[in-house]
Amino acid sequence: MTEATGATGGTASLSLTESIIILLPALGCPGIVNDGQLAILVLLKDPGLANSDYLADRLRYMPWDDRDSDPEDGARLAAQDISIGNFPTDFEPFSHVSPTVLTAHYNMGFTQVVYASCKIQEAEGLYSLATPYHESAIACRAIQGLPRPYDDCPMMPDRGINQLDGTPLKLYHPFLVTQASSLGMAHITDIHVDCRWELLDARAKGKIKGFNNYNTRFVESLQAANDDGRVHIIVITGDLVDYNRGHNGGQSNDLFTDYEYNRNWLLFHKLLIENYRKPVFTVLGNHDYRLNPYSPMPRILNIELYSISYDMNLLRSEVEQIHENVHDIETGKDGNLYTTYESVTWYSLVINPLFDYSFSYKDQAFLMLDWNKEEDIEDNLPWADEALSDKQQQVLGRWLEASRGKVKIVGMHAPVYNPFPEIGNDFLKDGVIDDSSIWTTKTMPIKIFKGWTDNRNELADGTFREGRNEFIRQVLDNPSYAEDASHVVGPNMVQLILTGHAHRNGIYQVVGDRVKLTQFRDQDSWDPGLPIFVNTVSAGPLGFDNESGRSVQSGGLGHRYLVRPGFRVILLDQSGKVSTLERVQLDKVTVRATVNAEFKG
Repeated sequence: MTEATGATGGTASLSLTESIIILLPALGCPGIVNDGQLAILVLLKDPGLANSDYLADRLRYMPWDDRDSDPEDGARLAAQDISIGNFPTDFEPFSHVSPTVLTAHYNMGFTQVVYASCKIQEAEGLYSLATPYHESAIACRAIQGLPRPYDDCPMMPDRGINQLDGTPLKLYHPFLVTQASSLGMAHITDIHVDCRWELLDARAKGKIKGFNNYNTRFVESLQAANDDGRVHIIVITGDLVDYNRGHNGGQSNDLFTDYEYNRNWLLFHKLLIENYRKPVFTVLGNHDYRLNPYSPMPRILNIELYSISYDMNLLRSEVEQIHENVHDIETGKDGNLYTTYESVTWYSLVINPLFDYSFSYKDQAFLMLDWNKEEDIEDNLPWADEALSDKQQQVLGRWLEASRGKVKIVGMHAPVYNPFPEIGNDFLKDGVIDDSSIWTTKTMPIKIFKGWTDNRNELADGTFREGRNEFIRQVLDNPSYAEDASHVVGPNMVQLILTGHAHRNGIYQVVGDRVKLTQFRDQDSWDPGLPIFVNTVSAGPLGFDNESGRSVQSGGLGHRYLVRPGFRVILLDQSGKVSTLERVQLDKVTVRATVNAEFKG
């Protein structure tokens, strides 16, 4: 137990009589019963209430399919089956709770953070932890108190305390009971849920065939993962939404007045809840921190900065038919790329209160690392400008030490290794990239660590700024890797690093003195005895690949081609080694030949 910190010196009185808030399990950070124990995190008003009897009186649970029934009808926990833990030593060193969540509840009197373990003996399945004391009403009060991100920011009439269908918002706390020897995973990333896709989809109908609605793709990904009997949990590594402010559902499409604060999070929540049959673990990406909608093809001095037309499976000219002001660009708090923690407050209060966190099951240990808000756009993909932070590196170090002897899996949005789009897989599989000039034809090896300059052979497109080299050495469990000739990988290595952001599939490994692509075309050739860096294609927008490109100068961008959205199924064998890294394509969207041709240029 510890005291939560608040924004004010005192605590506001709460007219409601409820005295408990369940932070964990959460919708985006569900529980897994491990060795018969379920870890929980709750907020209380009085330190004197932090005891097993009080928690047993306040907590219930029921099968997930009964989650909307009266909590009073749920099963009760016995006081002797609840053990109060130590939040500062048992939980806090391995996780980062959103300060906004703690502050919002602190200001309503919930000042005590309690970490506990509950004995659960139930049949295999998904369950829901609950309290009959109307915690959702308290969360709604916190949401209603959220300030406008800026003075003229459009707000939803109810400020986001009701679901999109008008029913009252409810908090959910899922947890899994399983006897599986290891957890099979579906890795989903880069969904980019957005109310705008519904508007554009409706406008495209009857005019343009083949529009790629990212929201529909997200649902298809969840359904496919749910239907796969090998999958026990779903891991989503960022870009859950395209930005915070969602389109209001009307017919006009003014980026300043028709997009309301937090609306895209309500859509994500709706789609997730409607398709929630397996535990879903989420972590945030750069788009999640963006507040405002943006034009599809913004220009400065007639130079196009980027285009999402191909992500939508549309030609540029077709985007101009269904979207207004496609080339506009804005700056400031209502600008295209403005990032703020206020963009993820609703998410933190309703879906997942943790930025960085860890969880485990038997011999598997997982660590999820946040994007950390800031992004820096220099060349192609945005960089994570403040990740890994000092706190994240401390969490990583503690987690590695605590997870010795386990199969370790890290999930985050920013890739560790990601080639620039003009570089083809034919080179990457050999651990080199093209370094030819007009006089000579040659290659250069792909560097393991980043130097002082941004070179194409570092595979650093869209990676993270802080602590990357240190992270790689920690993953390899060798602080002096590449400084000696042996290139030894230590016994406490991280087996899997799951990332997104690139919208391009790739499996990379550090092999000796260089980095190599080890899943080439349809051939699986990774070494399970080395860390495996897994980039997974986007699940919402169309992705892309490049087999034979060399460089920009030699026309490498023309070798790119669009691919269907998808995800991965990841399985371990009985020895704990990675046995399956299966790419799953979503087959209800087909890349249009005309769009692919324009994309290739």
